[in-house]
Amino acid sequence: MKLQVLALLLLPLSVWADITVSGKVTDAKTGEGLIGATVRVMGTTIGAFTDVEGNFTINNVPYGSNKLVVSYTGYKNFEYDLENGTSNIEIALKQAALGKNRFWFGGYLAYNQSLNSELGYGLKGGVSKVFYTGYRVHQINLLGQFHSFPSANWYGPTLQYNYFISRFVPTVGAGLLFNNVNENSYLHLSPELGLRFKTPLIRRITVFSVGYMYFPKDKNLNNLTFSLMFKI
Repeated sequence: MKLQVLALLLLPLSVWADITVSGKVTDAKTGEGLIGATVRVMGTTIGAFTDVEGNFTINNVPYGSNKLVVSYTGYKNFEYDLENGTSNIEIALKQAALGKNRFWFGGYLAYNQSLNSELGYGLKGGVSKVFYTGYRVHQINLLGQFHSFPSANWYGPTLQYNYFISRFVPTVGAGLLFNNVNENSYLHLSPELGLRFKTPLIRRITVFSVGYMYFPKDKNLNNLTFSLMFKI
């Protein structure tokens, strides 16, 4: 009798305990698991990223939580109702519209590997075209850039290609910069490696990247850059 009473007393604790939610996120067309998709409990900061096979597990989900919000670059957001189950969830995301235009702007700090080891800053911004192959996201950027160093300023266009791997963004680019001191022009290459994230205040995808501007014509101009770009 005592055990039965104790079980009845403990029952509310088990009912109101936090739960664990698990499942898999896939491409609706190919069925392939999506790597690095964001799965978040609606109205909270609790969530997880999918692994290399698209699987996810979220622990300590508060009792009474109603929905999951699933997002992934290049796909439409999806809301899953937890009343349909909390384990072995199958979520298939559909691709977003192709060829979407975006505008980016940002700035960066640069270290010039000349004899003077100058520090400078720069601004860049422009338009990008996004397209998809399967669940892979590609982006072509046409940017204008301005570099300011104590000895000289450079400005000109740069064409970039971005390839999104989960939250990482490897970038290769090339452009033509003009010098305001001797009016020389310099071709340059600009490989970068960035990390995408969302800022809670601006609520825009941002990319922080570390890059290297290589000038084959004049090695004294080579710059190490730290950039922050905002999508508008």
